[in-house]
Amino acid sequence: MSLAGQLADMATAKKRRRPKGIGAIGQRGETFAACWFTIDPATRKRQQLSKDGFAPMDAARAHVMTVLADVRRGTSTAPSA
Repeated sequence: MSLAGQLADMATAKKRRRPKGIGAIGQRGETFAACWFTIDPATRKRQQLSKDGFAPMDAARAHVMTVLADVRRGTSTAPSA
């Protein structure tokens, strides 16, 4: 394939991204960490929150889903500083 063909393929290819608002799971050593974003009601700024220490990855994923459901309902509690 020519260079022009490769560039055309790259231009038309869609970038694959996770849907917004689903949080992230990452491995930290032997355990997994859950990470998500909220809006601070006092400052109206985006705030990144995380919790780690989950042994199975599924537990971290379940925690993120629970927290994000609370955020969408408006019943989440802000962490104490």
